[in-house]
Amino acid sequence: MIKTHPLVMDPPHARLWRRSEARHQAFRPSVHAELVVLHASKGEARYIVDGHVLQLRAGSLLLAWAGSEHFLALDTPGFDMWVGLISDKFSIGRCDLPPVDGGGLEAEARALHPDVSAHLSALAAGVEAAPSQAGWEIGMHWWLMRAWDAWQSASEAGGITLHPAVAKAAVALQADPKLGATDLAVIGGLSPGRLGQTFAAEMGESLVAFRTRQRLQKVEDLVGGQGMDLLNAAHEAGFGSYAQFFRAYRARNGVSPRDGLLS
Repeated sequence: MIKTHPLVMDPPHARLWRRSEARHQAFRPSVHAELVVLHASKGEARYIVDGHVLQLRAGSLLLAWAGSEHFLALDTPGFDMWVGLISDKFSIGRCDLPPVDGGGLEAEARALHPDVSAHLSALAAGVEAAPSQAGWEIGMHWWLMRAWDAWQSASEAGGITLHPAVAKAAVALQADPKLGATDLAVIGGLSPGRLGQTFAAEMGESLVAFRTRQRLQKVEDLVGGQGMDLLNAAHEAGFGSYAQFFRAYRARNGVSPRDGLLS
């Protein structure tokens, strides 16, 4: 079981950032004590919340309530989004803000009108550029209030419920991309062949391709977040050789790992 942990510890008990500006802060399976607000601005992604796959496209707004298990499972190379984390200490006594625990509502990705989405992105950029702490808190409150209003007024973008074995395999690979097909079959309780078929049908990509992406993300985390060299990072992520890692990285990103991660 994944441990629930508060991520926003210090005042003002909230954070807001662009994913593209903190890519080494990888989305691993987690259960936060905060409300997570995701506003997609470019590209497409699949986000898993409590075993449900939610589609994110430019203009989508997802609210994942405190206590839900969630992670980013699949994204296009150009995908970006605003990420907000809000604790109950930030929203306490403010009835115009969403309840951190959802108040019985389900986590959903909803499609915003383009004008509403553009306005929300502009507000987020203003919060990011606030010249003072007081200005940041006022702007963050306004952004969250507008996001809550927009989410309640928007239509549901839809999603699917994953087979338990697929959800378990995806979570396991996010946590440890070194796992092999046999390991994942044991975790999921299906044969390797059956798991591979079911995974591809529900996730939209093969289990091998998903695992390769998790390994590439792991290398990026280790190099960008911990300063590890490329060779050791590739080995730690589960690649059998540097050549295998090099081919996978160039196939996905169009450049060499050195140009993409060290330049």
